[in-house]
Amino acid sequence: MNKVRNALHDTIRADDTMAVPVDDPGFSVSTVGNGEFVMLLTDLSDTECTTWIVQRVLKRLGAVFELDGDELVLDARIGVSLFPTDSEEPDELVAFSAAALREAKSGRDFGQFLFYNKTMNDRSQHQLSLKSQLFRALEREEFFLEYQPSIDIESGSVIGLEALLRWHQPERGLVSPVDFIPIAEHAGLIDELGEWVMRTALEELRQWHEQGFKNLRMAVNFSALQFRRADLPDRIKSVIAEKALPPSSLVVEITETTLIQNLDSAIEIVQELSDAGVRIALDDFGTGYSSLSYLQRFPIDLVKIDKSFLRDFPAKAHDTEIVSAVVSIAHNLGLRVVAEGVETERQFTVLRNLACDEIQGFLFSKPLSRDAVSALMANPSSIRRTLRHANPGEFQPLDGQNQALADVVSHARFG
Repeated sequence: MNKVRNALHDTIRADDTMAVPVDDPGFSVSTVGNGEFVMLLTDLSDTECTTWIVQRVLKRLGAVFELDGDELVLDARIGVSLFPTDSEEPDELVAFSAAALREAKSGRDFGQFLFYNKTMNDRSQHQLSLKSQLFRALEREEFFLEYQPSIDIESGSVIGLEALLRWHQPERGLVSPVDFIPIAEHAGLIDELGEWVMRTALEELRQWHEQGFKNLRMAVNFSALQFRRADLPDRIKSVIAEKALPPSSLVVEITETTLIQNLDSAIEIVQELSDAGVRIALDDFGTGYSSLSYLQRFPIDLVKIDKSFLRDFPAKAHDTEIVSAVVSIAHNLGLRVVAEGVETERQFTVLRNLACDEIQGFLFSKPLSRDAVSALMANPSSIRRTLRHANPGEFQPLDGQNQALADVVSHARFG
């Protein structure tokens, strides 16, 4: 019993137990007799984390134990109840997890676990099914990339591309990154997947450079887990050298959340990449907690305004004030500003009046395949038609429908 208890403690204490933003999850393990234990977990970021913790525990308990010279293999079963979904009362939570455990014991498969809540149980099984399919997806070449163009707001030229990972699963069809990226992180696949994205995107960029688009850059997103790896800069620099690309042609995109979770290591990694000539973009700017301090502490080259600020933009004056402030501060620090999620001509006109540098969004282009990107760059007439149709012309005050908005734009441009 003590060996099992120790194994449970070691499993939760392991540094890489959970791919969640929790450095020290609260936990306790109690023996309740008859070979049963109760494990209490607290301070988890979301209920989905429970699935991955349970999987880790089952894997550890499924290993061979030695007892008095004999080897034992445990058939571990687990029942799970959640606070406050199932109950807010401790006694009820224990009773519900016991009920789920009894149901798990009735199955024939080793290492089975069940949630008391059917909805959560179904969701957990869905996640585990995706996890199983993810392990085979790379070798089956089910992943592919699309590219979101970044348009220079003055010239209308495609000056950058953002690599977007896509997964076409044969039985499920196109699986959203919102669904499979967190699972890849929890399953320990994000490093391998991230390496594939970076290599594939930079190989495509190398070919575009050879076709004459020498100034084109490629943006690649990196997760918080990847930024926990001290060897990340060496791996990135190695791929750049292998593809014979200038380091400045790669833009490493990180979010404020990534910085918050890995502040000490992120500072070192970002600084090393910047020293090597790699550009750094702060993605989803304005959604974190200390945005302005990050612009000072990190060698940032580009700031990407989160699309949430453009959702009601420019109809709401305060959103425009925020965008105006971001552009002004970034420019004072020598940074370029990219606006994401631009969908309307009016948004484009106001952003141009605010002196935003680049835009991404469906107004000019949806994410494109490799061949479609090549065609667009070879003949960017569709982009230029949109520019002419928007017809921003010289910087002018906006129409009289929103005088407050006109004042903001005038201040941002001329103040």
